[in-house]
Amino acid sequence: WTADEHRRFLEAVRMYGYGNARQIAAYVQTRNITQVRTHAQKYILKLSRMGSSALKP
Repeated sequence: WTADEHRRFLEAVRMYGYGNARQIAAYVQTRNITQVRTHAQKYILKLSRMGSSALKP
């Protein structure tokens, strides 16, 4: 994911929550629903490994 795509992903997560892959994909525009779901899973895993409380949108 590019830095811009990831930024848009984070903006969309704040607006729609992690469970709304369809809306997040529409907001990002360059990724499909499956790619958004995979990115979200990996991002959440990364945050949990870091012990971050940033999991809540």
